[in-house]
Amino acid sequence: FAIAAVLVVAIIVVPLIRAGRPSLSSGAFAAALGYFAGIGVAFMLVQIALLQRFSVYLGHPAYTFPVILFGMILFAGLGSYVSDFVSPRMRREALVLPVAVAAAILLLAVAVGPVTRATIGLALAGRITIVLGLVAPLATLLGFFFPAGMRAVSRRSPDATAWMWGVNGAFSVLGSIAAMAISLWVGIQANLLIAAVLYA
Repeated sequence: FAIAAVLVVAIIVVPLIRAGRPSLSSGAFAAALGYFAGIGVAFMLVQIALLQRFSVYLGHPAYTFPVILFGMILFAGLGSYVSDFVSPRMRREALVLPVAVAAAILLLAVAVGPVTRATIGLALAGRITIVLGLVAPLATLLGFFFPAGMRAVSRRSPDATAWMWGVNGAFSVLGSIAAMAISLWVGIQANLLIAAVLYA
């Protein structure tokens, strides 16, 4: 974590500081940084937890990594794409999305155990289908958050988007390491609970 933090500061934070602070008010800038840091960490908490929960179910990490990474990136990308058409029309509904995602994470945390126990006897292709079926709805919703935040920030200050990309990337890297530590010291479920709180 310390090595990653030093590299993040050197590669991401220092160039951003040298480029200068964007033309946002202090409050808006702090809120935007917190938002993009939060969704960076929360996404990785979910991803790492699912990698760990499904590795025994799929039988080997060689299956789990491509299935979870491919599934989450594919469906988050789909959600990001759909958000371009849906989000501009959403006003009050946008306030419901974080709560819906938090509820979906908690539901998945509860459902994974019973579903995997009931279907552990299926062939590998069947188990992969089950995993993708569990991951797809949540990952699609998670894909809404980054582009929605970018649209909100770019409307106020187009020069702030580089900061948001950088902060999101930095906290995604650090979040993946933190997620491993949380799993070891507290438990895999704790990652999902923390992610739910962050998204809410």
